[in-house]
Amino acid sequence: MYTIRSWRFLQVPLALISLAFAAMIMVLLTACVVANSGAGEAVASTQRPTGRLSLAITDAPVDAAAQVVVEFAGVAVQGADGIWHEFDFAAPRHVDLLNLAGGGSELLLDDVLLPAGGYRAMHLRVNAEGGAGDSYIVLEDGGARRGLRIPEGARGGLELHHDFTVAANGISAFTVDFDLRKSVAAAPVENGDYLLRPALRLVDNLTVGRITGNVAGELLHGDGCNSGAVYLYSGRGATPDDLGGSGQQPLVSAPVVSDATSAGDYAYTLAYVAAGDYTLAFTCQALVDAVHSDEALRFSAPSEISLVAGSVAEVDFADF
Repeated sequence: MYTIRSWRFLQVPLALISLAFAAMIMVLLTACVVANSGAGEAVASTQRPTGRLSLAITDAPVDAAAQVVVEFAGVAVQGADGIWHEFDFAAPRHVDLLNLAGGGSELLLDDVLLPAGGYRAMHLRVNAEGGAGDSYIVLEDGGARRGLRIPEGARGGLELHHDFTVAANGISAFTVDFDLRKSVAAAPVENGDYLLRPALRLVDNLTVGRITGNVAGELLHGDGCNSGAVYLYSGRGATPDDLGGSGQQPLVSAPVVSDATSAGDYAYTLAYVAAGDYTLAFTCQALVDAVHSDEALRFSAPSEISLVAGSVAEVDFADF
């Protein structure tokens, strides 16, 4: 059971808005929306046409972790009129993001009723105070839990700014991609805790496709190799660069994993990618990027692709 509330955003400084990370559990929300203006007057639901919103979450997986469990407390969406519509979970939900790697997803909001029209932000709330009492990471199977901590300036929540529309008398479905390779610090930052930083993408489920492919096994065993990953860049003709580099930043990345259907080869999946033009490149030094080293990565020759909504595109890597 969830509590659903709406309120108007009235001249509150953005720095004071506590926003939270992507709530991701399969939840059936009952619709009982109470809309209030800043003065507290009720706003009749019949004054505006309504639509239904479904929101799921997925994960671009992280290197070298056995579990990344995040405790979610609720979600809110902000209309273009400044009104926040909140969906509070009856009890905190614990979700292992690694279970969503490779294209999996879980519903956060399931057909919740909202005023139709434009929206401009999502308030995704997560409990991550450190100490492993709420959100935590386990680095290896059977290992100890290490707390996840949100940066001080974002305590209480993180906000995802993205314009989207809830269609009148229809269902609008979106997915939040929680990119763990960008979101989790590679080393403890305080009392053994790891830093959880926002790296979120919002995509319309009607406009996305998937990119998959194989990577020749010998590419992962050369000099200087440590871990393989495929990086995705917006547009054709992009020059591959690593996370935090001075060049074009990757939109998302995916580690390569052993392919049970092809002896000696590996595979990767980039899911929930918006339709459009992209450049892909493979590196066998992804672990260097995971620890935020200044060492430049060695990439394969880039491959270019035009992805069509609803399609699955295949891009293989056989040599550097």
